Amino acid sequence: MFGRKYAQRLLPLFFLVLLMSILTSAMAAAQPFRDISTSYAKEQILKLYAKGIVVGDNGMFYPTKSITRAEFVTMLDRTLGIAQLPSQLPIFQDVTKTSWAFGWVQAGASLGIINGKSEKQFQPNQSISRQEAAALLVRALIGEPVQVPSVSLTDSSQIASWALPYVKKAVQFGLMTGYQGSFRPTAS
Repeated sequence: MFGRKYAQRLLPLFFLVLLMSILTSAMAAAQPFRDISTSYAKEQILKLYAKGIVVGDNGMFYPTKSITRAEFVTMLDRTLGIAQLPSQLPIFQDVTKTSWAFGWVQAGASLGIINGKSEKQFQPNQSISRQEAAALLVRALIGEPVQVPSVSLTDSSQIASWALPYVKKAVQFGLMTGYQGSFRPTAS
């Protein structure tokens, strides 16, 4: 009899613990990243996650960290529905077959969307600059800029000559915007 009364008292506690466990699991499933609750981009990050464009790292997104060249190419490829390209020969010496970004970089390079920092070096872990991002976006979505639009940017003299046509096209088509008339080309 003592065992039954004891069990009857513990039963509500057991259900409470079970309910808390289920709610905690549901909340964790609804919030894939532990570090975005105060981010201004929380909604956008969650939408990108839901579409499989961003995946994070062990429950973290690192919203204030700069995006690397490899991460940007991967997100761009996923956004456009470009599959990873399995290849035996790496295009860049610093993106080996064992790299998590290998197939994404191979695909982007094969399609002419990305270039390396040199002929054999991609520098996948370097932060991507805004002018580099503009070039990739324009190549992927519009193609090589033939006619360069007239776009006024207060810091256009700071934009690399190779990047200027891409930056102007990206601004013209609203793919990227500046800040108070400037573009901040080397910012990441």
